[in-house]
Amino acid sequence: MVDSSTAVFSEPDDLGSALRDTGYSVMLATERGPFRARIVRLGLAHFWLTMAVERRSRIAFVSLPPGLVRIFLPSAQGSLMLSGHRAEPGELITYGVGASFHERLEGPCVWRDIVVSAESLLSYGHALTRTKIVLPPQLRLWRPSAEALRGLSHLHAAATRLAEVHGGLTAGADAARGLERQLVSALVECLATGPIEKHIATADRHAEVMAQFERLIGAHPERSLPPVDMSASLKVSERTLRKCGEEYLGMSPSRYLRLRRMHLVRRALRSAGTTATQISQVASRYGFADAGRFAVSYRALFGESPSATRQRSTGRLTTTIRSAAR
Repeated sequence: MVDSSTAVFSEPDDLGSALRDTGYSVMLATERGPFRARIVRLGLAHFWLTMAVERRSRIAFVSLPPGLVRIFLPSAQGSLMLSGHRAEPGELITYGVGASFHERLEGPCVWRDIVVSAESLLSYGHALTRTKIVLPPQLRLWRPSAEALRGLSHLHAAATRLAEVHGGLTAGADAARGLERQLVSALVECLATGPIEKHIATADRHAEVMAQFERLIGAHPERSLPPVDMSASLKVSERTLRKCGEEYLGMSPSRYLRLRRMHLVRRALRSAGTTATQISQVASRYGFADAGRFAVSYRALFGESPSATRQRSTGRLTTTIRSAAR
């Protein structure tokens, strides 16, 4: 079966919801101005391919669903930061089962990925190369040959372009299986040489600190936690926590926490039933006691007043177009 969809979004929350099946739990815009994103997705029997075009800087926190692994291809445009690492041309970046990580865009970006079950990847890898391809949970870098990477990139681009142009593939099951076999072969060829072992211990430790950080603030979404309390809860120094924040988030943990609470206010204002008199109550609930200062900060971040957000019923620009072929 082939399943494809194309959708356009004007709110980071809506984009995060559309990608929730691959583990997105937090999606925050970090740049003032209208948010714009378009995603094209293609689902095969064992693979999901995504091509995303985004126009603004943002941060996301991702926890892969059980049994899945994720492979990032080199960005077609712009800068993508994964767990503090800037994705470079010629590199594949992988996350294995149980991975949690931060994904950051610095301005406009066109990124591409492949999500596949770990079991399928292991099975295909052994069948094709007689070796086990097991991806560690944390970020790993791979530098396949230029020819192998070019082949995988061309297959990904052709498949997602067809899904976008036609709103779904009209080919039958045999053609879908043929496409999947080509993808498997190209992917296994790229991963067969093994990852680059570089600064793994420190990077893995920082990744765990940041995953714990997200769990901590997620458990107390309405609280403004001082850095000393956060570092004590995480059992790291304030200096280490600040360094991890700058590396993974591009900002201090305190600023990120404030940004996150601001987006939670926006989510509440966009929900049905919020009245004009409740705006200050919602802001206060998330730690913004001064209504005047909150309104100024809100407009500076989102480019509109809290009341303007409340009046709009939806942030979706277009309806998702989905079709399937068997």
